Amino acid sequence: MARVTWREVGNAFGLHLVAARETEKVAFAEDADGRAYVLKAYSLRFSIDHLHQLLSRVHANGFRRTITLLPARDGKPYWEADGRRWVVMPCLPGRPANYGKKSEVARVAETLATFHRAAVHVWSCRHGRDVPYLSRLTDRYWEYLRVYRQASAHPGKSPVARWIAETGAVILREAETALAVLPVPILMAYNQRDVGLFGAVAHHDVARHNFLVDGHDVYLLDLDAFGIDWQAGDLVQLLSRALWDARWRPDVGLVAAAAYERVRPLDPGERRLIPYLLRFPADEMREALGAWRGTKGYSPPRSLAFLRYAWRLRPRREAALAHLFRIWAGEILPPPPSVVQSG
Repeated sequence: MARVTWREVGNAFGLHLVAARETEKVAFAEDADGRAYVLKAYSLRFSIDHLHQLLSRVHANGFRRTITLLPARDGKPYWEADGRRWVVMPCLPGRPANYGKKSEVARVAETLATFHRAAVHVWSCRHGRDVPYLSRLTDRYWEYLRVYRQASAHPGKSPVARWIAETGAVILREAETALAVLPVPILMAYNQRDVGLFGAVAHHDVARHNFLVDGHDVYLLDLDAFGIDWQAGDLVQLLSRALWDARWRPDVGLVAAAAYERVRPLDPGERRLIPYLLRFPADEMREALGAWRGTKGYSPPRSLAFLRYAWRLRPRREAALAHLFRIWAGEILPPPPSVVQSG
């Protein structure tokens, strides 16, 4: 079958598109009146119906600063052609958020919390891809361990392989320590609450480019990775990324968390979990694994630049975590990996 063109996609949604710019993931198109749209193709395995149900729920609950799926001519939120399902969304205004700027990451945190308040009681969106927060951490640990062994056996395969081989043992020890001291029963209790009682949805990918800032408005994009899960896990991910961008200045994390809680207050037990989960080296593992696998959106040179940057910041990260442990958990930072291992 011939490749589907952006004009054909537009016609299937009743749009007369006159221009388009295609990227690796989507196409940006315009109609004759200058209205802008995003065209995106999904595999048949992805449930666009579940995504549509989620968007309908959050829109009905008052959260509209996010994407909208336009209906195709047949009324479905997608058009199926060439073994894929196409969706069309009005293009949202703005630029990617700057997580290193306190005022901006605070507005992102407020937007995330507003989404969380709206994304509840959506048990109908449960699907086979839902993975509990703790399982996401352990799965990442085991995958990184496998990759570390492969990279150590063939460090000359690539610069990424050499980096993982040289630093992987330290990263794995840090992950093991984070999991060893994590209050697992507390985390599981909150996960069960959000999943079973609230039917709550987590976004699962709060990268900078998934928040567009347009003046005072912040828009949330790309809900493809959503799942029924512990919502505050998104806040942990946001804090981690913001702290890296701010060179682990703890005030940035405190401002972001406070902004989130102005909209969706956390239980004291949830707040206590945050510094424990920030200790897990999720971002370093994600970046290394993405570059190793050749995942779309990951560039080995860019990933290596982040990994080297993160390695240099490890002392600052340890100091910031000690500060955040005292504030959020009221505790002393658990001992470093070498002390835990020797015990």
